[in-house]
Amino acid sequence: MKIDESYFRAILGDLIDENPFACQAVYSLCAVEFTPDVQTLQVTLGERSVMEVNLEFVSENCMDEFEVKAVILHEFLHVLLRHTTRFKRITPAINIALDAVINAIIHRTFGPRYSGFMRRYYNDAPGPLKLLRIHDERDHEEGHRLYQIKDPTAQQLQELEILETLYPLYNGRLVVDDLLDLSNRLRSDEIERLLGQGWVLIGGHSSLDDPLKDLEVDVRNKIIHSFGGIKKEGIWEESNPHMPSPLSSQPRQSGVPAAWRQSVLPVLNRLISPDPFSHARKQVPVPFVLPVLNPTDRRGWLRSLWNPLLPDITWEGSQSRPSGNVQVYLDVSGSMGEWINGIVGLLAEFLPHIRMPFWAFSTKVVPATIRDGVLSTRTTGGTRMGEVYRHIASTRPEKALIVTDGFIENVPFNQRKLIGSTIVEALIPEKGCDKVLKRMGIHVTVLPELPDSGRRR
Repeated sequence: MKIDESYFRAILGDLIDENPFACQAVYSLCAVEFTPDVQTLQVTLGERSVMEVNLEFVSENCMDEFEVKAVILHEFLHVLLRHTTRFKRITPAINIALDAVINAIIHRTFGPRYSGFMRRYYNDAPGPLKLLRIHDERDHEEGHRLYQIKDPTAQQLQELEILETLYPLYNGRLVVDDLLDLSNRLRSDEIERLLGQGWVLIGGHSSLDDPLKDLEVDVRNKIIHSFGGIKKEGIWEESNPHMPSPLSSQPRQSGVPAAWRQSVLPVLNRLISPDPFSHARKQVPVPFVLPVLNPTDRRGWLRSLWNPLLPDITWEGSQSRPSGNVQVYLDVSGSMGEWINGIVGLLAEFLPHIRMPFWAFSTKVVPATIRDGVLSTRTTGGTRMGEVYRHIASTRPEKALIVTDGFIENVPFNQRKLIGSTIVEALIPEKGCDKVLKRMGIHVTVLPELPDSGRRR
C-alpha cells in the first residue's frame, strides 16, 4: 500500500479524533517527521516532542489504514508501558515481552483488522519472536507434537512454553507479570541473534530512559492519567510485584454445584493431614472401663459369674478431636477472574478443613481470608508458581493443594526439589491448562463445567 506524507498525517488525524486509549495525550504534543534514520516509528517526548516515521517501512508492510493505526497505537502503548514498568535495565527478552503484551492489547481491543498486521509481519517468526503474533491452528498442532515427546530437550520445552502462552495471552488471560516471568527464562543472546538476522521490532527500543521524564509536570501527569483510563477499561492490569493491590471477590448468587463438592471431597480426603489446631472436629472411639456390666464385653460378663468382685468392664465411648486440614494456595492472578467467585464459594464450604491462614498467590504469596463467602487478600495481577514452591519449602506442610487455572510458568527441577517430601496436588477449572502442572509432576483434578452464575461478570 502506497502511503505518502499527507496520507499518513490524515490517518494520524483520524486516530487522534477517535482517541483510543486517550492517545491524544501523546500525539497532540508531537510534530511528525519522516526519515529513513529510524527503522519503523519512534516517539521522542521532551522540550521538542517528535514522532519519527519511516514511510518506506509503513508502505511496504501495512495493507490498509487500519494497520497503519495499529502501528501508531503500538508505539503509543510502547511509550506508556516503558514508563509505568520502570525497569532498571531493559533486555532484548523484556522488549519481546512488552511488545507481545502491546500486540495482545491491540488485538483484544480492535480485533483482526488491526492485529492482522502483527499476524502477517511476524508470520514466519522463529522461537521467542512467535510471541509477537496471534496464535493460529499451526501453533496448536506444533504444541501437541511437542507435548507428545517423552524426553524433551530444554529448547523443546521453551518452544512448548511459548506456544502454550500464545492463546491465553491473546485472549486476555495473562498480564505483564506473566510475560515478564517468561522473558526471564528466555535467552537474550538468542533473541539478539534472531534480531541480527534481519527481524526488526516495531517501535522505538533503543532508549532505556523514562520517555516522560523531560516533560512539564502537568503534561506528564496528563499522559500518566491516560494510562489510568486504560486500566479502568480492563484492557491492561498494571502490576507492581512489590506492592500487591487489595482484592475482594463477590459472593455467589447461587449455591456451589454438587458436582464440584463430589470432585473436591476425594482430594481433601487424600490431602488432609493431622493438625492439633484444626477447627474441624471428628468423633474418635475411646475405650474405658467401669465396674458396670456391659453385654458387649462378654469376657467381663463371664468373669462376673464366678468372681465375687465385679470386674472392670470395657465400655466404648467417643471423644471430639481435631480432624486435620490441608494447606491451600489460591491463584488470584488476573487470568483467574472468570472463576474466582465460584471457587471462593467452594472453598468457603470446606473452610474448617483449610489450614489457617490459607494463602493466595500472584507474584507474591500473601495471607487470605474468607468471611461470609467473600475473599479478602492482595494481588499483583501476575503469576509466579516459583513463589508457591519457595513458600512450601519454608513452611514444610506434609501435603498442599494449589487451586489455579494452570496458566503458570514451569518451576525448574532444582526449585521443585526444595519442597522435599511434601505431596502437592492441584485443582483447576474445566477450561484451565493442566499441561505445565503435569510436567511438574503434580496430580491434577479438573472441576466440572462451572455454571454461568458462578463467573465474574
